[in-house]
Amino acid sequence: MTVFETDSDDLGTLLDQLDHPDAATRRVAILALVDCGDDSAIPALLRRLDDAEPDLRAEAAKALGSFCASAVAPALVQALHDPDATVREAAATALPDVVTRQDEPLLLATANHPTPFVQAVALRALTPLRTPTAFDVAAAALASVAHTAPETTTDIRRAAAALLGWLRTDAACTLLVQAARTDPDSEVRRTAIGALTHGPAAEATVRHALSDPSWHVRETAAERAGRLGLRDALPELAQAMTDDYWQVRVKAAAALGQPGLSAALVVLAPALSSPISTLRKEAAAALGAIGDTAAVPLLNNLVDDPDPEVRKLARKAIVTLTRQT
Repeated sequence: MTVFETDSDDLGTLLDQLDHPDAATRRVAILALVDCGDDSAIPALLRRLDDAEPDLRAEAAKALGSFCASAVAPALVQALHDPDATVREAAATALPDVVTRQDEPLLLATANHPTPFVQAVALRALTPLRTPTAFDVAAAALASVAHTAPETTTDIRRAAAALLGWLRTDAACTLLVQAARTDPDSEVRRTAIGALTHGPAAEATVRHALSDPSWHVRETAAERAGRLGLRDALPELAQAMTDDYWQVRVKAAAALGQPGLSAALVVLAPALSSPISTLRKEAAAALGAIGDTAAVPLLNNLVDDPDPEVRKLARKAIVTLTRQT
C-alpha cells in the first residue's frame, strides 16, 4: 500500500468527516484514510462497520484490509454476519490480508461455524498462517461431502483443499489425493491437484487426473506434471497433447520439456504446425529444454513463424542445441 504523509490537522479533519451526516463525505474520508495509512484511523474505521449505509460499511471493511492491528480481524469476522451481502463479501476479501498468529483461535472457532459462507472464509483466512492446528478443521471440511449435500459445501471444500496444500504434510497429502480422485466438484479436484507435491500417491493421482472429465482439472494436472517432473507420465501427456481443449495441450507441451526426455520429440512435433501460437511457443520451448539435437530440424520450421515470440524461442533453442555438438 502506498502511504501518503498526512499532518495531524488533516488527519483530524478526516476523522471528523467519518461522522459527517452526509454519506458522500463519509465515503471520501474512508478512502482518504486508506491512502494516509495512519493506524490511528483504525478505531474510527471500525465504527463505520456499523454505518447506516451498507455501501459505506463495505468501504470500511475494504479499508480495514489495509491495516494490521489486533482489533481488525475480530471486527471483520463479525462483519461476515452483516445483513448486506456486499458488506459480507468485502469483509471476506479483507480478512486474509490482516490475520496474524494471535487470530488463530478465533479463526479455528469460526471455521466450525454452521454457516457455509463463514466457514469457507475462515478456512481461507487460516491458509496464509500455515498453522498445523488447522489440519483438523480442514479435514472435517473435506469430509463434509460424505454427510451433507455436496453443493452446499462446495466453497468450504475448495477452501479446505487450498489450506491443506499449504500445510505440505503427509497427512494433508493423503486427504488431497482422495479429494482429487473422488470429490464431485471439479474445482475442488482442481485445487487438490494443484496442491499435490512429490510422493508415489500424489504422482499417480496427477497422472490419473490427466483424463479427468473436466478440462480445467486436466489443464492443472498437466501443469502439475511438469512442475513435478513426471517423466513416467509421458503416455498420459502424449494423450493430453490431443485434448479437445488447447489450454490442456499448452500445459502438456510445457510439461514435456524435461531434459533428456527425447521420446517427447515425436509427441511435440505436431504442435509446431498448430494454428495456436501459444501452443507452438510452448512446444518450441519444450524442444529446447529437452536438449536433444534431433530437435533442430523441427525447430528450423519455426524460424520464420509469423509470431515473433515463437521465432525468438525457436532461434534461441537452435543456438543452444547446436552449441552442444
